[in-house]
Amino acid sequence: MSLKSLWIAALLACSASFAQAQEVMSFTEAKAAGYDFNEMGEKYLTAYTRGKLDTCAFPGMRDSLMQTYQVMLDELTLYLNDKRFEWGKANRGFFRLYFNEDAELEYFFYNLRGLEEKQEEKMKKLVEKFYEDYRFPMKAEMPFYIFGPAKLIDTAKK
Repeated sequence: MSLKSLWIAALLACSASFAQAQEVMSFTEAKAAGYDFNEMGEKYLTAYTRGKLDTCAFPGMRDSLMQTYQVMLDELTLYLNDKRFEWGKANRGFFRLYFNEDAELEYFFYNLRGLEEKQEEKMKKLVEKFYEDYRFPMKAEMPFYIFGPAKLIDTAKK
């Protein structure tokens, strides 16, 4: 293989990894962009389920999973506050987070209310930065997603 061919192969590999970069968007934006949560459920296991244990990534571990999820939300909130992101008041909503088998975030979908456009753009950039090196502490044998409530509040001292 020639040096030029190796360069092209390397560039294509880099392009493929960038294509797998994380996406951060609202539920509404995700649907407009063509993401279908039902289709994504074919590639990603639900982290837990109230039904059959063999259809989830962490069977019998719902309590520890929810505790780990809450710790992640607390860490995210502290990170946002450290970066001077202010919610103004507590913001309740839902997150749908998709992780690969190495527990790296691939998709971060959210439903939060009351964010102004500039505030939402800043939040998206900060969330992307937070998850660049973040690994969910629990690993599964295949990609998984967590759908859960979120309450984000300002914790920084004014």
